[in-house]
Amino acid sequence: MVSHLNRYLIILCGLLFSFPALVFPQGIRSYVEMDSANFRIGDPIVLNLTVDHPFDYSIDWHQNFTSSQNFQVLHQSSVDSIRQRTFITEKRTITLVTFDTGRLRTPSLTVWYRDNAGALKSDKTNQVSINVSTVSTNLNQPFRSIALPLHVTSFNYIRFVAIFFFILAGALGTFIYLRWKKKRKELRDAALKEMLAPQVSPIDLLRQIEAKRQQQQITSEEYYVSLTQILREYIESKFSYPATEHTSREIIIYLGKKITEPDFLLRLSEDFQLADLVKFARVQPTSYENARVMNSAIEFVKKTEHV
Repeated sequence: MVSHLNRYLIILCGLLFSFPALVFPQGIRSYVEMDSANFRIGDPIVLNLTVDHPFDYSIDWHQNFTSSQNFQVLHQSSVDSIRQRTFITEKRTITLVTFDTGRLRTPSLTVWYRDNAGALKSDKTNQVSINVSTVSTNLNQPFRSIALPLHVTSFNYIRFVAIFFFILAGALGTFIYLRWKKKRKELRDAALKEMLAPQVSPIDLLRQIEAKRQQQQITSEEYYVSLTQILREYIESKFSYPATEHTSREIIIYLGKKITEPDFLLRLSEDFQLADLVKFARVQPTSYENARVMNSAIEFVKKTEHV
């Protein structure tokens, strides 16, 4: 009886550990859904694209979807990310239009991504069948006659328009003056605040959080969150690139245009990837990895501060 129970427990544990592989046999799952399947020619056709992938995979959303033979891409929305228990769901809305009619199939979208080894791969979505019809008209019915215009009493429109634009110009001028005055005060206050604020270099900030880590005042997750935030703010102020609004992979792609040393760029990419694993997957780094990431961050600031 005990041996049978142990056998069942071993089988159950094996199924639990292999569940992610069952959900993502290829590491990623991408598909499209639609709210309707009937359209008229020229109507916008909205495809709801969903991509489910593990935490250590990254989707290349910079490569926009191109128009196909029967469909033309009108708009692509921003990406919405949802963190699930064991994977990440990313969604995007693709708006198409077609001028063909009949029974059609939406194009299969190609989703490019990089797996946990950094290899570039692709996955294709499903296709959805839709019906596209023409605008219905009935030429057998007679045309309706055009009614005569209504009688309108005379009115001095020129005087009315002149008064309206005079009032509008006065209100607009007052609004512009008040905005200019407020903006001037804000700029003066900001300049004064910046003049009085102590200037702390990014290297000093990095060394401060390194000291807190060595004194065990912060956790590994707080350490990597603070470190990457300092680097993102430094990249924004140095290169005028909105790093705080982009993912780690997007930042590395941008830095590839600024850093001419491939080995150092690769090491910096590995450090950002390790930081993401610590922040999102709760990976516990070693002391060697902590020191390596900090040295890379300080070296990056020194290499680029005079660029």
